[in-house]
Amino acid sequence: MKRVFLAILALSLGCLGAKAQWSLNPEAGLSLNVADVSGVPCLPSWKVGVGVDYDFTPRWGISSGLYFTERRINESYSGYGYIYGDGHYGSYSDGLATVVSSGLSFYFPLMGKVSKTLSEDVRLSFAAGPYVGYCFNQGIRNHMGNWKEGVFTEQETHYFDGGVMARLGIEAKRWTMALSYEADLVKRKNGWGLRSSEVDPIHSLSLTVGYKFYLGKN
Repeated sequence: MKRVFLAILALSLGCLGAKAQWSLNPEAGLSLNVADVSGVPCLPSWKVGVGVDYDFTPRWGISSGLYFTERRINESYSGYGYIYGDGHYGSYSDGLATVVSSGLSFYFPLMGKVSKTLSEDVRLSFAAGPYVGYCFNQGIRNHMGNWKEGVFTEQETHYFDGGVMARLGIEAKRWTMALSYEADLVKRKNGWGLRSSEVDPIHSLSLTVGYKFYLGKN
């Protein structure tokens, strides 16, 4: 009986593997990033990566990949800002300052995907799920003055990231276009003291185009 059960299980997995299909989707595009602060404008950036899809059936599958982006956000605060003068000396000035924070980020999503075939060569898909990542090479520019400094070593602004991602995509003759939304749910302390509380989450909206390579057949 045990052998029969194992044989049925192996046959089922073999059938599933025969129907499943791997695909790679190199893509690149633009993104907009904003912190969870009202009245702060979005900043444009870039995004590149390789998507990996594993389709169990033409309708259901898993979507993942590895993506690389620069996240640039505006943050405004009231208070004192240091303005450099000549040499190494400067002065403090109070008022409203705008801080541009930028950093590089790798992230890895793992999403469930549902697809719908619209015609012979056109498919629509939607995927959603969590992601994990790592951010580094943070820099800050204070618009009350004119300075920029890498702070990721001393101020510990390199950090592990995590959040949720949703993606709406369309494929036509292997060419793809996708609109993605990412919400960074990891709170990050601001080492520069620009805020007394933790830094607000980052919301990102990106539009990418790519070309899909199929590694198997349905």
